[in-house]
Amino acid sequence: MRPSWWPAEWPGPARCLLVAVCVVLVARHCWSLLLTLLSEPTTMTITYTDRSDVQVPSITICRQSAKAFELESSNETADGANVSVAKTVWDSSLKLKDLVISCEPDCTVQEDVSFPEGQVNVGIGTWTTWVHLDSLCHIFMPNITWRGVTVLTHGQKNRDLSLTLSNSDGSVSTFVTIHPRRWPVFGGTGIEDDESFIVDIGTNGKFFAKSIVREFENLNREPCQASPDYHQEECMYKCHERIWISRYNCSLPQMIEYYPQLSECPPAYLNLTINMLGMMETCGCPKACHFRMLSVDVVRRRFPGELMNITSIYLTSARVPEEVSTFRKSYYFGDMVSDAGGFISLMLGFTVLSLFDTVNSLLQGRGGVKAGRETGPIRPEVKVITSGVLTAGAPQSQWRYYQSRP
Repeated sequence: MRPSWWPAEWPGPARCLLVAVCVVLVARHCWSLLLTLLSEPTTMTITYTDRSDVQVPSITICRQSAKAFELESSNETADGANVSVAKTVWDSSLKLKDLVISCEPDCTVQEDVSFPEGQVNVGIGTWTTWVHLDSLCHIFMPNITWRGVTVLTHGQKNRDLSLTLSNSDGSVSTFVTIHPRRWPVFGGTGIEDDESFIVDIGTNGKFFAKSIVREFENLNREPCQASPDYHQEECMYKCHERIWISRYNCSLPQMIEYYPQLSECPPAYLNLTINMLGMMETCGCPKACHFRMLSVDVVRRRFPGELMNITSIYLTSARVPEEVSTFRKSYYFGDMVSDAGGFISLMLGFTVLSLFDTVNSLLQGRGGVKAGRETGPIRPEVKVITSGVLTAGAPQSQWRYYQSRP
C-alpha cells in the first residue's frame, strides 16, 4: 500500500529539469557565499580625533660624536686597555642637562643621567639618554595630550612643545626624530624607519606632526597582536639583538646596558648590518592590532648671527591632528545564512516553516506504516441517534438523526 507521504503523481520532465537547474544554482550560490565568509572581507572606517584628545608625540635628539669617526676605522677591541666606543661617545658629547637649555612647558632637565643609560623624570614626561652606534641620543616621552599643553601654556596662541638646544660642543647639525610613544626605529630592523630630520646649527625648526592610527581586527587570514603594550618595532629590535649576539657574541653601544655579560664590539663592527627583511614570522613578531605612525612636516628658518650658537625646535600638531582608520570584518556567519536562505526560498520555495512541515509529514507517514495502521482517506464515524414519542394504541414513530464525528 502506498504511504501517505508518497506523491500521488510524479511531475513531468520539464518540471524535473527546472528543479534540477534551480538546485544547481542554489548549490553554486551557497558555495560562493561560503568562500566569501572564509575570505574574511573587511570594511574601513575613517574618523578624526579632536586635537585636545591627541597624545603629544615623542621626540628624539641625536648628535654624532666627532671622535666616533676616528674609531670606526680602528680594529681595536673593547677589552683591557683598548677603546670603548660607547664610553668615548658618552664622554665627548654634551650631556642631557647641558644640551637642553630649556624645554617648555615644564620639561626642562634639572639633573643629569649616568653612563651607559639613564632616565630623568620631568613635569610632563621622561627624558632618557643612551648611546646609539656613534651618536648620543636623548628621547623625550611626554605623558600628556595637546589639551594639557594648552592648559600649561595658559591658552596662549603658541601652543607648542618648544626646546632650545646648545651648540657649544661644536656640532654642526642635530638629528631630530618625531615618533609615537615608543623607542624610535633607526633602521636595520626589517620594518619602516621613523623619518629623521636634520636641523643645522643656528636654525629654528618647527615640526607639524599628524598621528595616523590603524586599528585591525584579529583575523584568521591575517592575525595580529591585540595587547595594548605590544609594539612590533620593539619586538623586531629584540630579535635583531638576539641574532647579533648569536652571530658576533658581543654587544653594540646601545646594547651594553641590557647585556653586561658580553664584551663591547670592536669599533669596526659599527658598520656591519644584518638583513632583517622578511623575518617577522621567523622572529615571532606579528603586526599589532593597534598601530600608530606619524606623518611629519618641518619648516626651517635661520636665526640672526647673534643666535648662531643655539638650535630651536618647536613641535605642534598638524591641521588634522589624528586620523584613525578602523578595519573590521564585514561578513559574518549570520549574513551567509540570511543570503543563502533568501536565494533558496527564491529558487526552490523553501522556508524554515515549510521545511519543518515537510519533514513532519514524512515522519508521521512513516510512523503510520510501522504501527500497522490502515493508511488512506480518513472515514468519519457515524453515530445513530433514535428518538420518538410513544402513545397508547398508536404506532411508534421514530426519527433517526445522523451525526458525523471525526
